[in-house]
Amino acid sequence: MGKRGDNSFKKVVVKIVVFDLRQKKTLLDFNLKNPVRRNEKMGNTIKGEKSNKLPTGSYEGVVEKIEFKETPYKYTEIFVKESTKEVTLKVSIPTKITEDTALGIVLTNFGSKIEVNKDYDVEGIVKVGTKVSFEVEDDVTDRGTFARIKSETLKPKK
Repeated sequence: MGKRGDNSFKKVVVKIVVFDLRQKKTLLDFNLKNPVRRNEKMGNTIKGEKSNKLPTGSYEGVVEKIEFKETPYKYTEIFVKESTKEVTLKVSIPTKITEDTALGIVLTNFGSKIEVNKDYDVEGIVKVGTKVSFEVEDDVTDRGTFARIKSETLKPKK
């Protein structure tokens, strides 16, 4: 372990508070103290890499994985690996299924008929390993420009 005054050892304290707005009370409040050790082999340098950005256009690939997130809201991420450039992109869409929502449109593209009160197994419909076609467009944000799969174009390859 590092010694005081030595930059290879730093202490991190994270405060976590969970507050229920409806009940107006704190559900969880604690400090997480965790020493973090700097990677001495890497030092303070990071090696530059070639950009793997895909230009706007139509592509083919394979569904690599599907994840469901709950923070900051419920959404589904479908990871697709493009065939020729070996680049993985993801579609991030709200986890809500109607005929008009992005996830509903993706499931319809994969052969499902969207019905009210019907349960859908997204991983059973959009299966990992499925060959797909999709379109990519530029998504301009305050953090930069990123390639984004247009969710409504994600379809199984015929």
